[in-house]
Amino acid sequence: MIGISQSGARRAIIDIGSNTVRLVVYNGTPRAPSVVLNEKVNARLGKDLGRSGAISENPCGSRSPPCRGTPRCCAC
Repeated sequence: MIGISQSGARRAIIDIGSNTVRLVVYNGTPRAPSVVLNEKVNARLGKDLGRSGAISENPCGSRSPPCRGTPRCCAC
């Protein structure tokens, strides 16, 4: 198969939704993966989507700085 490692190397899936971001890291073969890390953060990216039609620049509001790649910056 193209793009799928047959080795026991780690692989990850990142799921970015309008309100949550999830990172799942797997180890082992593709037929028998084992979960190494499963993190979910409430990012609230779609908080203002209905009102403004755009994704919020600072989904946590004015009480916290905008997200800049910190793993739990939006878990407020």
